[in-house]
Amino acid sequence: MKSRIRRMALRLFLFVFRAATARMARRFESALRDPQTAQARIRDQIAREALASTYGITHGMRAPADFRNHLPVTDYTTLEPWILRSRTEPRVLTSSRIRFFEKTSGSSGKSKEVPYTGPLLASFQRMFLLWVRDLTRAIPSLGSGKLYFLVSPRIGTQSDEKSSGLATDADYLGGFLKRLLAPFVLDISHAAGFKTAEEFRDAVATAWLECEALESLSLWNPSFLTAQLEWIEARRELLISRMKKPLSAARSAALRANPVAWQEVFPRLKLISCWTDAQAKPAAEKIARAFPSVLLQGKGLLATEAPITIPLHGISGRVPLLEEVYLEFIDEAGRMLELHEVLPHQTYELVISQRGGLYRYRLGDRVKVAGKHHNTPTFEFVGRGLQVSDLVGEKLHSDWVETCLNEVLGAPKGVRCVLPAREPRDYYICLVSEAPRDPLAEQLDQALARAHHYGLARKLGQLEGVRIVHHPRADQLLQGLFLRAGLRLGDIKTPAFTPRPADATLLGELGLKSSQSSPEPGARS
Repeated sequence: MKSRIRRMALRLFLFVFRAATARMARRFESALRDPQTAQARIRDQIAREALASTYGITHGMRAPADFRNHLPVTDYTTLEPWILRSRTEPRVLTSSRIRFFEKTSGSSGKSKEVPYTGPLLASFQRMFLLWVRDLTRAIPSLGSGKLYFLVSPRIGTQSDEKSSGLATDADYLGGFLKRLLAPFVLDISHAAGFKTAEEFRDAVATAWLECEALESLSLWNPSFLTAQLEWIEARRELLISRMKKPLSAARSAALRANPVAWQEVFPRLKLISCWTDAQAKPAAEKIARAFPSVLLQGKGLLATEAPITIPLHGISGRVPLLEEVYLEFIDEAGRMLELHEVLPHQTYELVISQRGGLYRYRLGDRVKVAGKHHNTPTFEFVGRGLQVSDLVGEKLHSDWVETCLNEVLGAPKGVRCVLPAREPRDYYICLVSEAPRDPLAEQLDQALARAHHYGLARKLGQLEGVRIVHHPRADQLLQGLFLRAGLRLGDIKTPAFTPRPADATLLGELGLKSSQSSPEPGARS
């Protein structure tokens, strides 16, 4: 009887939800058929907000048409003084009231503070509604179980985190939507403030296992899920002993199997939403093999600064939210293009303008034109800027790495280069031609971990610790890596940091394991 009532309630909810979002969906479809007009409309809306701000006036704006001619292409370092002023002064960056400042890790290691306004929050909420509406059409039974939103954990943080306005990722939805969806969400809100990563990972693992109705996982980097599955497998007996709600006999047998039969541990799982492009692809492929009957959907490009693209079922690439954010693209020749001017299969650096006071802002992300939906180009994420490494969301920037190298190893006395490696687990190598006096790998790892996202990836088991490797021919080995990647010898400069991962040849030359990757979740011999 209860299950019948729940099914009726779900059908009613979906009917009301689809009716309530129908107008929004029709408008979005119409915009996709005329992207140039839609982008001009949002550009002018954003320009009017800039026009009434100190920032816009200072840069000589007198009308919305001045937006591209008067406002410079910028980055966080340039905007930071304006953002600091907007903490105490009104209308510094935008005519809209700033509600709070959301912290995110900067590429230099220190936190960035992104101002959030009501219109910017509304953009995030419309993105979510469009995405969920599309999913309910792709998976008609979606909503019969529980959805888990990844809680971005604040582990061991102190009072300096209070300026962040969002406690969990679900808070992007706003109060009304969050309450409306509460019956369908697996609530682990208490997991936002644990003292250790181990407490957080145990809490998430226990909640997943106790929820037989777990239906959807909304994550960010797929390595969080692969690391969490390995955590559950290693601690399964302890987790089982702590559970308030025991597993069914079938799920218990699946969890105790070697290897774990993950599909049977979570039998009602229908959807995993996570990054699948660029550096996230290997971990996403592991997840697909562990859950062969689950829809693995790649997330769109969603930054703390703005929602940019969303996935639509059956559409190649990610579809831009062309009514929420104004997009510009820098091509390889340095030319600035608008959305309707990009070319198929070309790669561009992304520049955004949004409703929170960030105008013509370089995100540092590169995207490639993947296809077209109606008349609008779709995109796939290629990676961060050429001097940013982002294997699992750690966002290590060359400036920060060099700062840490100088701090730990002192002034350079020979070749040294930090570069990522992906086998057998994701980690970083610090290759040096001069042997360091002391074993300093742990100190270097701790220094790098002061960058929030690198430190978080280490705590959650997504990255192993950095390894310092001495080799007297370090310069020649690095040249070989770059030559194999297609660079010309005359163009090669030995950097202190490169986001180019070590290949199997380099790992072999350094005596590091390269041929056997770590066990995959659910892999069977």
